[in-house]
Amino acid sequence: MKLMKYIILALVSTILTASAFAGSEAGDDSARHYRSDTEAFEGEKIDVDCTIVSRINGGPKIDGAVFFLVHTVDEDNKVRGGTLLAAVLEDDVDSFMRKYGTVPDRERGGPDTNRLRGTFHVLPQGRAYVDVSDEAHDLIVEHREENGELRFADNRKGPGTGWKKKKKY
Repeated sequence: MKLMKYIILALVSTILTASAFAGSEAGDDSARHYRSDTEAFEGEKIDVDCTIVSRINGGPKIDGAVFFLVHTVDEDNKVRGGTLLAAVLEDDVDSFMRKYGTVPDRERGGPDTNRLRGTFHVLPQGRAYVDVSDEAHDLIVEHREENGELRFADNRKGPGTGWKKKKKY
């Protein structure tokens, strides 16, 4: 009888473990998929299912290029797909925002998506981004060679480092 309980317990734990890992891989068209192994996708053309884009104010300042945060969806697992940085030429910003939208457009069954295509790049400090115009990467590399690492516009090291809490008296 004890042996039967152990067999049933082992079977149940195996089923639970298998179901916990089922579908845990990121879908091929999500940001999580590309960010999971950035080096493997360096220089490759990629496609993501984009729900909206949001312009990054206070991000890296490079003349001629603008950075956006691309919000993706994982269609395979029906969950959010994470975010990915996108570089767009300044001349293309308006059409980019019109095409991908800045406000979610929800339909029945989930958010509406558009295919965003670009070349995936990884900078030496580990920041991954998609060059949507296929010309912004040259500007970014040139800026790095002249000025070193990419810095945020207000010379902070990153988000959340310049704010001070008010003292309570």
